[in-house]
Amino acid sequence: MDGKRGRGGGRGAARGQRGTAAAGRKPSGVFASIASRGRAQRPTRGGRGGRGNGVDAEGDVKMEGANTLTRWHSNRESNTRIGTNISITGFAANDDKTKIIEFLSSKSSIPANFISSTLEDKRIIAELNTTAQALAVVKLNRIKYRGNPLNIKFDTAGSVNSNLSKKLTPLIESKYNAAVKLLDLSQLGGTDFDGTTLDFNRDALIKAIFLAVSTKCPNVVSIDLSANGISSLRAFHSLDAVDLSSIQNISLKGNNISSFDELDNLKSFKLREIILSNNPIQANSNNPNVYKTEIQSRFEGISYIDGEQLEQISFGLGNVSKKVNLPPVKAFFYEMSAIQQLAEAFLKKFLDSYDNDRNTLLDVYTDTSVFSLSCSGIPSLNNTKKVKIPRGMYSTVSRNLQITSNLDAHIQIGRVDIIHFMKTLPATKHQFDDVRIDAFVLSNINASNVVSISIHGHFTEGDGKITRSYDRSFLLTPAGNDSAASLKGWNVVVMNEQLHIRPHNPLPVIPPETTPNAPSNDIVANLVTQTRLKTEFASQLLAVHQGQYEAALLDFQQAQQQGKITPDMLQ
Repeated sequence: MDGKRGRGGGRGAARGQRGTAAAGRKPSGVFASIASRGRAQRPTRGGRGGRGNGVDAEGDVKMEGANTLTRWHSNRESNTRIGTNISITGFAANDDKTKIIEFLSSKSSIPANFISSTLEDKRIIAELNTTAQALAVVKLNRIKYRGNPLNIKFDTAGSVNSNLSKKLTPLIESKYNAAVKLLDLSQLGGTDFDGTTLDFNRDALIKAIFLAVSTKCPNVVSIDLSANGISSLRAFHSLDAVDLSSIQNISLKGNNISSFDELDNLKSFKLREIILSNNPIQANSNNPNVYKTEIQSRFEGISYIDGEQLEQISFGLGNVSKKVNLPPVKAFFYEMSAIQQLAEAFLKKFLDSYDNDRNTLLDVYTDTSVFSLSCSGIPSLNNTKKVKIPRGMYSTVSRNLQITSNLDAHIQIGRVDIIHFMKTLPATKHQFDDVRIDAFVLSNINASNVVSISIHGHFTEGDGKITRSYDRSFLLTPAGNDSAASLKGWNVVVMNEQLHIRPHNPLPVIPPETTPNAPSNDIVANLVTQTRLKTEFASQLLAVHQGQYEAALLDFQQAQQQGKITPDMLQ
């Protein structure tokens, strides 16, 4: 964004693409009234002085030399909770607060940008732009100003947000439209209000604003923060202590938000509408569906995005008011019967070889195959003994990142290393009669079909007294006709394998599959006559609606109105 305010003071800046707030298509959501209502008068600039030019010219201002560093170290323990807020005491009652701030800013070892300052109980409470700047000013502790040593320390009393909130209250009240419950804070970024620069990327400012909102306009429904130069929403992350339950709509139009992850910071809001148009996050999104999905996934109740109402997904069922029964869970998923035959034959042979002689698995791997093992020691809820995996048995060779810091050492590459590693693991006996299997073909990888197989089941270990559960995933590719694998009866080789071992938990019970009654030929014929659908499409539509003619016909009519019925579906 053009014109970001520099950290070294000065207000150079950041107007945050102000002209874009009213640009573009007129929204249809709750913020539609904003564009036509016009903007309130913005606060005027000015009031804050510069960094000062020689306050110490009064003759008695000087540093304490090396003792300053000594005193700083002696106070370090009390300054462990550092932040951006400081307190200043020790000055005379008639000293000018502004000149003291200018003086400290001129003496700081790095440019110090004082964002706000208030005078209370004979002390100055000030906030700086960064912790580093605050630290540089605190290091000036005991510097003399007009003959009096100043006491400068970090302020941990938490009073700055409260003071700033009180200071901003007149602004909040002037910008709130109680009739429509709208708080319009648009186009204020970078402006000055009563000596405070309104930087909407600042934690303290955002907390102070919403603290004032919760007390002065607790029924606010919509907040407009457009064109404020906002590039980060991190400041919104810690608003849990503020009551935001009434806020349903937020406009962040025309800011500089570039990452969807920033939206995670708005978790405190239960939003119905959000506007992010004219932000990089929207401008750089090549796929509008992905853009909307990323936003929807973060706000459960969202109904409007950028002024457009979201389409309600019906899953092709039309306006069916009765309860829809989801398909039953299946024990296996096979993309096609040929994949089922391949997967079951491979797994039976593989697990039998693994249990009886792991050396015979040498040829099912190649010199570039990859194998890794992981484990979890969570006790089984169904195991009264709660047997954990012994740490020395599997966890020392596991690739779990929470266990090992050297991942490469726990990944086996090449068939020789893989088999050598497998032979170090305990003897097993797999129970193939109680497994769950998924198998399907991946898109062509390196011009070769790759089959993905996942199996979940149990095995007994050692002398059979311990039962463990496992999850094993394979990526398989066809074995060459004259390869070692083919000569040993393997029609595939393992490219990649991952084995996860965990405490025993029974697999979920899968109800027996039932075949739904096919719609009668008469109902199909009636639907074909009424809709001119081809017989196969009419049958599918009736199957979706469990043979209910009226529901299927209504769904067809709605799909036809929406242009979803293509010519190839009709006779």
